[in-house]
Amino acid sequence: MLDEVRRRERALWVHPSEPIPVDRRPPPPSDRMGACHMPGHHFLAVVIGWGALVAVLLGLVLAIR
Repeated sequence: MLDEVRRRERALWVHPSEPIPVDRRPPPPSDRMGACHMPGHHFLAVVIGWGALVAVLLGLVLAIR
């Protein structure tokens, strides 16, 4: 009896993985995105770096004044 209850509870949480049908896959990136020379995570790193540099310079100017 206990094994039957455990089997039923486990069946509620285990789902067989099915391959994603072709018509439900996300579309490929656009040509403009593919033509970019810089990947997105590199761009984000550059933006954060510039922002940090501006913040440090602003802090230095305010500290000197």
